[in-house]
Amino acid sequence: MELGGDSLRKIDAEKRRIRTEAGKRIRGLSDKELLNAKEEIEQEIESLPEFQKAGVIMCYFPLSEEVGTDGLIRKARESGKIIALPVLLNQEEILPYEYKGRALLVKSRLGIWEPDKNTAKEIEVNKLDLVIVPGRAFSRDNHRLGRGKGCYDRFLKKLPKRTYKIGIAFKCQVFDTLPFNPLRDEKVDIVLSA
Repeated sequence: MELGGDSLRKIDAEKRRIRTEAGKRIRGLSDKELLNAKEEIEQEIESLPEFQKAGVIMCYFPLSEEVGTDGLIRKARESGKIIALPVLLNQEEILPYEYKGRALLVKSRLGIWEPDKNTAKEIEVNKLDLVIVPGRAFSRDNHRLGRGKGCYDRFLKKLPKRTYKIGIAFKCQVFDTLPFNPLRDEKVDIVLSA
């Protein structure tokens, strides 16, 4: 499928509009609503057979306005699962590195907490059983809209088909449909929101 320049510009403009709208919606949530949603999403994930069977899970440490994952990471580690966090190389490529504790994380130039790639162990992409995916917005049919750099789309393309991909979001980040470029934008297997 080929998209012309006008079509791509319209898609990009609509994506920018939705990113802005999603941000406004999230900022309208109270601290209590944010915490309740985080806890409800964590419980939903923990109840999934894909989570229970997974030995290696890639998660993320949230940026502002993203669903928190600290409780999920802690519980997964307590149950013996290996946790990977994304490390962003050259501001465009994501690689999974093993998470061994908060004290061993470093803050990237973009303000993201990640394992130190000089001391942490890189985890092969084909070893990932489950990936928890952040996003700026999601659609009811599992499309995802990130922050605009395409890092997660490129990463998700590399995953084996068997790797289960869960998008997590606040309910206000879920739209009926999202604009997408079928040549570039990757879907997740399921979107969990609260």
